[in-house]
Amino acid sequence: MLRRPYWIVPLVLAGVLTLWSCDALNPSPDLGLNQNLPVFSLDLFEANIQEAFAGSTMGFTYAIAVGGDLERSGASGSGITSPDGSRAMNVNDRMHIASISKTITTIAVLRLVQDTTGVTLDTSIGSYLPDGWPAGPGVNGLTFRDLLLHQSGFSFPANQSRFSHADLRTLIGTGVVGDSSDPVYSNSHHALFRIIVPNVLETPTLPGESEIDYYARAFGEYVEDVVFDPLGITASVTPPANPNRYYSWPHDGTAGLGTDANWLFSTDFGPYGWYLSAVDLVKILSYLHQTEVLISEEMRAVMNQDEMGYWNSRTGDKGRYLLKQGGWAYTTDSITKGMQSIAGHFPGGIDAAVIVNSRISPPFDMASVLRDAFDASFVDP
Repeated sequence: MLRRPYWIVPLVLAGVLTLWSCDALNPSPDLGLNQNLPVFSLDLFEANIQEAFAGSTMGFTYAIAVGGDLERSGASGSGITSPDGSRAMNVNDRMHIASISKTITTIAVLRLVQDTTGVTLDTSIGSYLPDGWPAGPGVNGLTFRDLLLHQSGFSFPANQSRFSHADLRTLIGTGVVGDSSDPVYSNSHHALFRIIVPNVLETPTLPGESEIDYYARAFGEYVEDVVFDPLGITASVTPPANPNRYYSWPHDGTAGLGTDANWLFSTDFGPYGWYLSAVDLVKILSYLHQTEVLISEEMRAVMNQDEMGYWNSRTGDKGRYLLKQGGWAYTTDSITKGMQSIAGHFPGGIDAAVIVNSRISPPFDMASVLRDAFDASFVDP
């Protein structure tokens, strides 16, 4: 049975914020390990995150949860600069999270496998492709697991970010042309679940609904039902009203990019596209790792072991850290503007997320930045 979160005392840090507790299944381990070793300092972790991004971005938001409880969050810098209207970054700002969307899609797919009789991670995707899509060589041999692990052998432009309905049909028709056992990261893999999930569910179409709209609606509704709604999170694949703008960095003071058609993901999302806050992200990670509200303990173990949805994981001083970073860029007048994001789960039941509304040049290795901030957060007892 799904358990709705319960809400406790509001705390103001940088904007209106509500704490939660996700009723952890198990107590968080002591990151000090014993009394003779350095212990984790939440204050230092927060300070390290602030130091890593302050003065190096136009603006950023962050959130940290420990043992399923939101403990720290904040915002710094400008969401909109003065030439564009002027607004400070707010801790509750929802921005494009880019490829962290893959973690969300992975959770939804694992839930689908968990709840659907006859479907496993090793089920062929062939039976769940549209009837009008001829499958090229090797496609019927690909499995749910292959897509989640980016092991398809598909041929796709190395720098292609967006995969439309037509792009996915072409991909399937071309088929497997490379070594499917060799992981090659591509947005195409999680985009295909936008097609597969509705066909597994046999979601009915609405009168007059186009094929493209059908798959986007049915997939989006399922993710809302199993990921966002149980946690009380409002997510969208269209920008919020009066959204933050996205900038280059260093910034020359000229007007920013804002949000235009290139930032609307109404029909092509899954590997990217959702607008969420850093608080939303750590809430999802907390419920994922501390409860069985989203997926079962057994399915979570598979996700963690194979690092599904965590393409940017790093090894740190305390072991393996499950991390997913994202970035989205847009070039106009030879200036590249955009955003970067990172969300991660650390030993000791610690979850953290940061979203930046700048395209830093050269881009941050967000996963390594967050890993280093965590590793530098231990002090002598």
